[in-house]
Amino acid sequence: MPVSALAQSTRTVAMTQVSEVNERLAAWDENTQGCLLITAELLGLTGLAIHSHVLDHAALKFLGKDRRRDQTKELPGSARLREVMATGDPSFPHLYALFGEPIGRRRLPARVRPDHMLIISSTLQLHGHHWGH
Repeated sequence: MPVSALAQSTRTVAMTQVSEVNERLAAWDENTQGCLLITAELLGLTGLAIHSHVLDHAALKFLGKDRRRDQTKELPGSARLREVMATGDPSFPHLYALFGEPIGRRRLPARVRPDHMLIISSTLQLHGHHWGH
């Protein structure tokens, strides 16, 4: 089940689209035995510095207790998209892509923009999605 820092009663277009993305990611994963790969490289996020001191509380929990708040980690190009998470105000949520480490179990959160979400939606064949700028 997708992780959400927002109340289940929240019903906005962006939140509905995030839910659809996560459902499709889970379904593609089951049906293709993990063959569909949306990676950091595909989204142009390779090498993105993940600064734990600027992440909000909901995204920070994915770095694990062993990570100090001042550490910076780079997102590897081969990191696979596992889930999208929305945090903050439901009318204008902050979106994070949660990537799985190529080696290891930790999830790496990276803030994503509407252009990243358009690529994700298109790759998942969710052609009715519209992400604001």
